[in-house]
Amino acid sequence: VTVEHLLAALYGTGVDNAIIELDGPEVPIMDGSAAPFVMLVESAGIVHQNAPRRTLRVLKKIELRDGDRMVSLTPADRLTVNFEID
Repeated sequence: VTVEHLLAALYGTGVDNAIIELDGPEVPIMDGSAAPFVMLVESAGIVHQNAPRRTLRVLKKIELRDGDRMVSLTPADRLTVNFEID
């Protein structure tokens, strides 16, 4: 499932609480960027909620390995995403 551009659009527009319903096996590719999703979010509008945001705070490094695959979470002052695909 390719959700990266949709998730980028939500993050970029400040949406952190959404229900996404798909009518197919994966998110439509659109033009290959997040721009169409940003346009759709902006045209639909954003409703600000009077509820506390739930967040995850990483206090120590966590690393999981499965064969040659690895993922880790590391404490940081801001969101940072690094990835490498061979």
